[in-house]
Amino acid sequence: MGLGAGRRIDAIQLPYHTGFPNIWEYAEAMKRGDVDFSVFVVGKCPLCGQRGCLREITPYSRGVMELFSWRTGDVLVARFLCRSSAKTVSLLPLELIPYCRYTLQSIVMTLLFFHAVWGTPGRTLEDIWDDLPPDSSVTVYLVRYWLCLVLRGFRRGHAELSQRYDLEKVRTGIGLDGDLAELHGYFEALGIRGPPEGCYAVAQLAATHSNDTGRFLIGCPSQNRRSKG
Repeated sequence: MGLGAGRRIDAIQLPYHTGFPNIWEYAEAMKRGDVDFSVFVVGKCPLCGQRGCLREITPYSRGVMELFSWRTGDVLVARFLCRSSAKTVSLLPLELIPYCRYTLQSIVMTLLFFHAVWGTPGRTLEDIWDDLPPDSSVTVYLVRYWLCLVLRGFRRGHAELSQRYDLEKVRTGIGLDGDLAELHGYFEALGIRGPPEGCYAVAQLAATHSNDTGRFLIGCPSQNRRSKG
C-alpha cells in the first residue's frame, strides 16, 4: 500500500544515517551548514517518484535528551519540499525515534538495566533509578511505555528481522512479565547483550533495518500515524 493510501499526508519522516560518530557532532555540523544533502535532493522523490523535484527548506529544531551520559540539546532536522505535491519530507537521524525526546541509545540502555534487575534477588525497580541521572524525568510509567514502544517495533519488523535472525523462540508476552520475557527473547535472538554493548548492537540493527526496508525499526513516523478528525 502506498504512502497516504485513503488519507491525506502533508509530511513524511524518513530514517537517516548521518555518518557522524554521535548525534551531537551531527547537530553541530547541521548548525554550521556542513551537512551535504545533494545526493538526496537529486535522487528519486519519496513522495512523487520523480527525480530532482526536491528542494531543501528550513529545518526544524528537535529537542533531544540523552541519559548516558546526561546531556540535553537541540538537533536541526533537515526538511525538503516536493515541488510536485507541495508536501514535505524530513530526514530524522537514526539515533532518534519519531516523537520521542530521548535518544534510541537512552531508551535501550534503560531497558537493558530494567531487564537486568527484574527478577534478580535483592534488586528492585528503585535500583534502576539510582543508575539514572538525577535531573532526568524518567518515571516507572515512562519505562513501561518504552518497553511497549520497543516491542511494537520488533513485532512490526518481525518478518524482515526473521530473514536475518532466528526468531523461532520468540513468544508474544502478556502483562509485564510476559513483555519482559518477549523482550528477552528478542534480545537473545538479535544478539543484544547487556550495556553498553547492547546499545551499539541495537544502533546497528536499526541502521540495517532502515537500509533493508526504508523504515524505522523503533517508533511510528508521521506518515504511519492515524489522521486526526
